[in-house]
Amino acid sequence: TNYFNKQLFEGKYINTESNSEVIFGENGQLMGIEGFDSYEVRNYFGTLHMHKNLDVIKFKNKQNNEYKQYNWVFSDNVLLLTEFVYEKVTYEGKTYDGDYLVLGKQEIKLRKH
Repeated sequence: TNYFNKQLFEGKYINTESNSEVIFGENGQLMGIEGFDSYEVRNYFGTLHMHKNLDVIKFKNKQNNEYKQYNWVFSDNVLLLTEFVYEKVTYEGKTYDGDYLVLGKQEIKLRKH
């Protein structure tokens, strides 16, 4: 995990919406994403999992154990993060959270600094 954190993400970024700085630091430290202080790349590349085989980064808050997962995609010097939400399944007229996570609507765009 630390290898992927360092090779893929470590560095400074600018949030394109708020113009604030976001830092993916050493050993999974995270600064500039409100409510979260650490990150880790989910390193099951090439295997089937509940994220429908999309790449995942998890932002965590070590004090309250809360977390949020995002799909990550690099395009040139921009990192696009899209939230994961549970897919909705309807059975006998009722809607439930399914077993899989799909892309939601919330996006964060970070430009490499």
